[in-house]
Amino acid sequence: MFRKIIYCPIILLFTVLCASTSLALDATLPNGLSYESRKNEKHVIHILSIEPTQYHLKLVKAHNQVFGRETVPAIALRSNAIAAINAGFFEIGNSEDGRPSGTLIINGDIFSLAKNKRAFLQLNDKTLSLGNAALNIKFTIKANVFSPDAINQFVKNKEIVFYNHVWGPTSLTPYDRQEIVVDKDFRVTKIVNHGDNAIPAQGWILSFPKSQVLPPLKIGQKMALDVNFNNDNDKNNIQWQGAENIVMGIPLLVQDGQVVSGLDSAGQKDFVMLPHARTAVGVQQDGTVVMVIVEHVYKQSVGKVSLEQARNILRDKQYSKEKLETMPASEMCSIIQKELASQSNVIGLSLPDLAKLMIDLKCVQAINLDGGGSSTLFLNGQVKNLAVGDTDEAMGQKICRPVSNAIVVVKRD
Repeated sequence: MFRKIIYCPIILLFTVLCASTSLALDATLPNGLSYESRKNEKHVIHILSIEPTQYHLKLVKAHNQVFGRETVPAIALRSNAIAAINAGFFEIGNSEDGRPSGTLIINGDIFSLAKNKRAFLQLNDKTLSLGNAALNIKFTIKANVFSPDAINQFVKNKEIVFYNHVWGPTSLTPYDRQEIVVDKDFRVTKIVNHGDNAIPAQGWILSFPKSQVLPPLKIGQKMALDVNFNNDNDKNNIQWQGAENIVMGIPLLVQDGQVVSGLDSAGQKDFVMLPHARTAVGVQQDGTVVMVIVEHVYKQSVGKVSLEQARNILRDKQYSKEKLETMPASEMCSIIQKELASQSNVIGLSLPDLAKLMIDLKCVQAINLDGGGSSTLFLNGQVKNLAVGDTDEAMGQKICRPVSNAIVVVKRD
């Protein structure tokens, strides 16, 4: 997922405590918000603190459906938000573009669900909760209980798949399926011997392979739906049941004011231990929410520069049309190479260092969200960080990447 680079073992609190770090504060923001940027020759960190009694924090999905992406500014502006950051991980490219990679539930609508135990951020009216939980969705028809294999995904093999209205107007399943159609009142309205059926408003569809023996059903029969959050081993004892706004992160960084144990050995080594652009959210003891964006300038070689990018570099140098038409290719390559070499050397943080930063910011809980080229902080009408594409998309280019979902900050009435 990430470009491999050499990691210099620089201690985190370098950016926070050392004398060479410059702090820039924004005194123009309204009450309940505070912003600062911390910069030194190697690191740039953006910090936004939010008083949740004065601002709503909301999850917003790009285009309000499973697929598709929007930039963080676009999501913020249509939400009338003063601030926003990117949130959960997502798929890039092909027919899956914009589909959330892990759990995403917004206003009770399930966009996607990860069944294995994962780290989650839950948004309530005035509080933000973090923890680990294993999620499971199940259906009950009289004494018959079963769980789908996938949620809002294209059918693979002989899976049982759940689709709701955020997926689209129809299930988009192969015709050689059988499907149960359920309305918003949890009543079975159709039992259809083929796929690609219309999804009722606020209802859902259960799609089965033809080989599956369906549970005994009658039209009008009521079906129970239960989303269970199993967090028995969670120290925070978060009550996830009934939660309507949840996004998955990878991983939890801070619990009970301490760096999560084993963080340096969790997951993919490159993802955990190499410096990258990062997005994190934490909560302080008094409930103040802290959003952090860490910059990282991803570099690309001349051989990876696209034709459009090369044209833009040469155009920015303001060469005349005649000059460009007669310029040797070797000279063009030399100009582009010098431009790439002159780019900022700002580097990001490893996950252990990010966790230490969140503790320094007095967070008692904190979670890592999608980072890399997705990391974006929009505040007061502008993107505050330098957003640079990574190996997933637009490597080395200054671009505000469209993302799958965002957390927006809206003034309370």
